[in-house]
Order: sequence, then structure tokens, then C-alpha cells
Amino acid sequence: MSTHDLEDVLDTLAKNIVVARSALGITQGDLAKDSGISRATIAQLEAGEGDPKLSTLISLSKSLDSTHWHLLTGKNEMSALISLAETIAKSEETVVLEEGDLETVKRLLSSGTKKKTIKAAKIGLKAIEESIAYEKEDGPSGDSDSEGKTAKAATSDAVNAMAVGAAMGTTLIPGLGTLVGAALGGFLAGKATIKMAKNKKMNKQDSEQ
Repeated sequence: MSTHDLEDVLDTLAKNIVVARSALGITQGDLAKDSGISRATIAQLEAGEGDPKLSTLISLSKSLDSTHWHLLTGKNEMSALISLAETIAKSEETVVLEEGDLETVKRLLSSGTKKKTIKAAKIGLKAIEESIAYEKEDGPSGDSDSEGKTAKAATSDAVNAMAVGAAMGTTLIPGLGTLVGAALGGFLAGKATIKMAKNKKMNKQDSEQ
């Protein structure tokens, strides 16, 4: 791996950690406490510096409701993943980001600043929230309270994973990246799915009539 390649990976990791942390609404201190990774190391990684061990990435990804390889997903990787959504993209019924939001996100990202990147990520996060559907877990009758709480916690983790994925995807390739990022998070968590935007569009049309 060339020095340039390493710098690209570190830059991708830095942005994804910042975006994921912001999507969850936690500070560097919160992340350090939950992951067991020092705040100094987290600050270093968010600055695009250092050479983290795989164990560090795994610890951070778990605390960010993500995966180590998702944290390393950059624009090229996201472009490849978008092939998963090509059929969806060709459908006029699929709306991830409204045209106005899409233009706003692109404008924010073009600035290259961390603050505006986070704003762009939050627009993608908000757009995907309405499309999150929860899969009902049908367990045997008489489930204990502890089992019910476990199921709810699992669902919450899945939603967080989708939120983080949508936020990261939005900052890479707004629109399709938003959808693929969220779908990927939901797929990995296995507890939540995305309702196709057809329903969202139909509901919008109904409200306008």
C-alpha cells in the first residue's frame, strides 16, 4: 500500500467516525468510555492520523453500531455497493432525498468542512427515518419481560445501525448512497428493513389532495 493509499483510507476512517458519532449524538468522551479506546486515540483518528490496530477499529465500530469495514467504506466502495440499488434507482417511485434536499446536501458537502458535512449527514438521516420499518419478532406466548426488553434493545440497535449507515452514505454519494448505507446497516443488523419510498410518495400525494 502506498503512502497515498494509506492517507485516503485514514481520511475515510476519520470522516466516518465523526459522522457516525454525530449521528448517534455522542461525544469523543462518550465513545472512549464505551469502546475502551482512549479519547486521545479517537481524536487522532478523527484528524486522519495514526495507524489503528484492527482491534481498535472493531471496538470503535461496535460502540458506533456499525462494523469495522463500514467505517472504512469510502466513495469507491460505496459506488460498488450502489449496484445493489440500481433496479431501485431506475424506478420513478423511489425517492430517497427530495430534489431540494439533494441539492442542499451536495452544496454542503462541496464546502469540505466538517461542520457542513455533519449537516449534510443529518439531512440524509432525517430523510431515511420515515422509511424505517420494524420487523415484528413473534416469540412464544408468555415471553418474559427480560426477553421483551432484549428484543426491544435489538430493534433499537438495528435502527441505530440504519441511521449511521444512512448518515455515512449521504456524505459519500447523496441519494443512492443514503439508501444503500441505510439498507446495509439494516441488513447487517437483521432486525429492520426499509419500506420503499413508493409508500412515502403515495402518502405525500394523498395529503396534497
